[in-house]
Amino acid sequence: MITIKKGLDLPIAGAPEQVIYDGPAIKR
Repeated sequence: MITIKKGLDLPIAGAPEQVIYDGPAIKR
């Protein structure tokens, strides 16, 4: 789950992980 904190691994994580970034991504 370290990749989730990085945020830069979004494309590397894959589509399933994208949902997790959906929240933090809005803050950008």
